Amino acid sequence: PGVPTRTSLENLLTSYFADEAVSSRCEECQSTSAAMKKGILETPLGLILHLKRFEAYQHGGRLVKRNDFVHIPLDLDLRDFCVTDEDPSKYELHSIVAHTGTSLNHGHYVTYVRQPNSDHFLLFDDAVVEHFSGN
Repeated sequence: PGVPTRTSLENLLTSYFADEAVSSRCEECQSTSAAMKKGILETPLGLILHLKRFEAYQHGGRLVKRNDFVHIPLDLDLRDFCVTDEDPSKYELHSIVAHTGTSLNHGHYVTYVRQPNSDHFLLFDDAVVEHFSGN
């Protein structure tokens, strides 16, 4: 696995929704190049995102946890990824579930919950609940 990098949720979404080149032959015009466009047709009332933090390691095919830092904004606007402007596209962060281990088979899950009408979070770690301040 490589050295951990820093990125943002916006960068990950931009990469996910980027046009993809598709190799195929059009039966009508015989063109061999095309692009697949991706976009959100209708936004949900609530949004749950799952970041895949494991990848297959090239030597042996085992899964390895990625420890890249991903900046998650308190407010997210998906307008740039929507097909139309008709649906609301703005979301507020309410919670994050994080894996605090080094591998797929070992670790622990904790939850950070944003306090209503503030930028402060509580950390839920089994029976322990404490104020959290940090990135």
